[in-house]
Parts: sequence; C-alpha cells; structure tokens
Amino acid sequence: METHIHMLTSEGEQDEERKQEPLLAIKSPNICNATSVLACVFTILALFVFVGQLFTLPKGQRFLFTGILQLIACLCIMTAASIYTAQLHTTDKEGGYGHCYILAWISFVLTLFLTITYVVLRKRSE
Repeated sequence: METHIHMLTSEGEQDEERKQEPLLAIKSPNICNATSVLACVFTILALFVFVGQLFTLPKGQRFLFTGILQLIACLCIMTAASIYTAQLHTTDKEGGYGHCYILAWISFVLTLFLTITYVVLRKRSE
C-alpha cells in the first residue's frame, strides 16, 4: 500500500513541475516535428503537381500552383527552424545546435529559391 501512495505523490510532483513549465516549451519538439513532416508532404505534393502540370498546362503558362505548394513547404521549414531556435536549448551554456539545424536553414533557402523558380518558370512551346 505504501508503494502505491509513493507513486501517487511522485506523479503529483511531476504534475506540479510540468505546470510550471511554459506550454510552448513542452510542445515545441512536437511542433517542430509536425511542421517538418508537413514541409515534406507539401514538397512531395508539389512534385506530383509539377509533373501533372507538365502534361496539362497550356504552353506559355506559369507553374503557379506548384510554386504556391513549394512556398507553403518553405514556410513550414522556416516555422520549424524558428521555433527550434526560440524555444529549445535556451538554457544551454555550451555547445551548438548541430548539423541538422544548419541543414534545416539550408533547405529553407533552397526551397525558397525553388519557389521563385517555379513562379517565374513558363512552359516552353516546342
């Protein structure tokens, strides 16, 4: 019986500790993961839309819908990297963010460049 009571008090202490943490700090890794997955989904969807537009788009038209999907993916990457920057590792005195963090910002820049390319690109008439 004492073990059960001890477990209840330790869970209660954990609940008190969690109540003191900011809600966004608790959910930040989940938000980063979700927006990263959304970026991947929108990028893959943009690839399929681009292939579809290659065959259905009239000549001389721009790939705007593909560019919009890429822009949404770009914003998802930026959101994930920004939340990671602002909420995680704020109390660390030493160390850095690591190569994945740098790769996320590089992918943001490349996705933004691809978005601009899709918006400017026109289907050539042959």
